[in-house]
Amino acid sequence: MRGLCWLDVDLESGAPSLSIRRQSTKTDAGARVRPLNHGAQVAYLELRERARKIGSDEAEHYVFPACENNKVDAATPTKG
Repeated sequence: MRGLCWLDVDLESGAPSLSIRRQSTKTDAGARVRPLNHGAQVAYLELRERARKIGSDEAEHYVFPACENNKVDAATPTKG
């Protein structure tokens, strides 16, 4: 989840989903698309709105960006 970028989140289609890229998983079979249930869709919509407010909603920005000293770095994933 820490490596999830906004380009991996599809909230606009009739079937909202997350795309999990192979390079971010432990196995070659790891690449997949997972549907979002209603609760997850609402949560990601709220996250996207918060990201827009701080200017970190570009496709290559991380959904869960790093934050240090109250400064968000959308180009770096959170450390966990």
